[in-house]
Order: sequence, then C-alpha cells, then structure tokens
Amino acid sequence: MAKYKYIFDFDDTLFKNTELLKPRIFSMISKATGTSEKDIETRYYTPAIRDHFSLIEFIQEFFTQKGIPQDGVDSLFKEIMSESHKFLNVELLEEIKKIPPEDCYIVTTGRQDWNWSKLAYSGILEYFIPQNIVVVPGKKSRSIRNICHENKDFTVIFIDDKSRFIEELKQEKVPNLQCLLYKGENLTELVKKIEGYRSSELRGLK
Repeated sequence: MAKYKYIFDFDDTLFKNTELLKPRIFSMISKATGTSEKDIETRYYTPAIRDHFSLIEFIQEFFTQKGIPQDGVDSLFKEIMSESHKFLNVELLEEIKKIPPEDCYIVTTGRQDWNWSKLAYSGILEYFIPQNIVVVPGKKSRSIRNICHENKDFTVIFIDDKSRFIEELKQEKVPNLQCLLYKGENLTELVKKIEGYRSSELRGLK
C-alpha cells in the first residue's frame, strides 16, 4: 500500500476565515466603536495591516481612534474568537479524523501570535500533533520542502486554496510532493484529482 502524508493550509481550507471570521471581526468592532463596517474592512485590507495582522492590535487601533478605554480590548477579542469552533470545515475535518495524526501537518502563513490564537480557539489542535503545525511569516515552500525531505518514503499531498502557493511549489519540483488546489471538495474528492493515484489506496479512506 502506498504511504501518504498530508499538509493542509489553515485559513479558508480547514477554517472559514474569509467567509465567517472576518465578517464577525468587522461587525463586532463596528458595534463596539461606532465605526462603519466598510471603514473597518477597508483598513483591514491595507497591505501593512493585512500582511501582519493582529486582532488585538486591530481592536486597539479603533478603540484609540474613538477614545475608548483599552481595558475593553481583551474582552472584545475573546468575544470575537469565542465562536471560532463553529468556523471549521466540518466536512474536511471528518476526513482528517480518519488519518493518523502523525500523518497530518498544517502549514499556514502570518504572525505567530494571531495564527496560534486562531488554531487554539478553533479547536483544531485536538486533531494534530503540535510539532506538525508550522506558522511562517511569508512563503510556505521551505517548510513544505523540509517536510517532504523528512518523509522521503511517503507521497506528500499539499492542499491549499491559494493558487500562488501551489505554483511556487510546482516550480520547486519536489519528487515526492503532489499539490492540490482546494475548491471546497472533501479530502476523498481532492485525492481523486491526483493523476496516477487511486483514492481507494489511501490510508484510512477505504
């Protein structure tokens, strides 16, 4: 039987960040500060903010603008994040539960503090070994190459919703790596996309 390892992106693959968390952030900061959701969203998508995002710092910025005491920042942060367990991709998670934890990785981009907060509040850590979770500030390619190198006897399947990360890795030509662009499928359907591999051969997915 062929042996496989899986690397998953987190945001918008395992976790509905754009669809569910971001609108909650914009809505709840708006209610707390009186700032329009449109202005909050526009500020979020400023490259300097988006690329180094911290929810705590984002809330602090709007509280400062409105002269709201900073001692309310933590409570608003916790209130926003309290629903995160509802934002997991349940269908994909059900497939992950069938795979041994040692065969699953997460590689995600962004600030360490913010990403680990999302991981913790989402409840996803229950299904992954902590040392198999990697948060990087920029490109994922080095971390994914390292995982492939450490698992030379396995086919490593990398799943991400961002085509730019897929294209970067295709240029690397890592021998034991298969890249899949995630478009909302469950894991079984994703695996069927891999030319030359049969989904029925996958560990735990028979």
